[in-house]
Amino acid sequence: MGKSASVRKNEIALKTALISEGTKEFGAILAAGYGSAPVPIVILGPSGSGRTTLARLIHGASGRTGEFISVSCAAYPGKELERELFGPGKTPPGRARAPGALALADGGTLFLDEIGAISLEAQARLVKAIQSGVVCPRCGKGKNTGCALISTTRHDPQNLVEFGKLNPDFLRCLSGLGVRLKPLREAKTEIMPLIARFATGKRPPVFSKEARNFLLSYDWPGNLRELKRFVEIISGSKNPGKTITMETAQNQIRWHFY
Repeated sequence: MGKSASVRKNEIALKTALISEGTKEFGAILAAGYGSAPVPIVILGPSGSGRTTLARLIHGASGRTGEFISVSCAAYPGKELERELFGPGKTPPGRARAPGALALADGGTLFLDEIGAISLEAQARLVKAIQSGVVCPRCGKGKNTGCALISTTRHDPQNLVEFGKLNPDFLRCLSGLGVRLKPLREAKTEIMPLIARFATGKRPPVFSKEARNFLLSYDWPGNLRELKRFVEIISGSKNPGKTITMETAQNQIRWHFY
């Protein structure tokens, strides 16, 4: 059965969306129709582009009662990631087996950040768990994996498959809906409105013409994360309301990392 026209329309609208914190409409649109029978979602975009924010919005708008369990795949080398996902292997007699992320996300959402960092062995285990619906498919036991799946990658998934970094079966398990988040350099018209939004609760910064032009021409390699950090620093100035010069803006970006 094909997708409804409304779902297709939502996909097209969201594939190139720039997501900023507080924009709940994006998550609500994506979550519509995915709450009870969630479709796996892959979020494509560079670091700092709002991928985790979007994933949390989708989970919050989905109405799922379980927790949002986030796993930063690049943070766990080798077998450590498998233990994080599936729980430890053998446990001492009399001690309860600690649940892994798949079990903890039952009824909620499992968020896999940077799927390209998952080993092929761990990918194969995840495929079996997803297809069988059992956390421990090797032994046929364990809690059912009743979780929604949201994953991210900064790379083209098909390139990861071609370079042998991604199991095509694993990608198929994850790819119900794809959403691409634009880097900030492709959304220059959003920069000044985002600065005003990030300054909520504080006096919006005032920029000289030269400073404004600089901010609009800067590439923002750290994307939304870098822009938000910049606004926090500028808004915390000892001279609120003072016009910010290009030199000041350049110095704040140069010396404060994202």
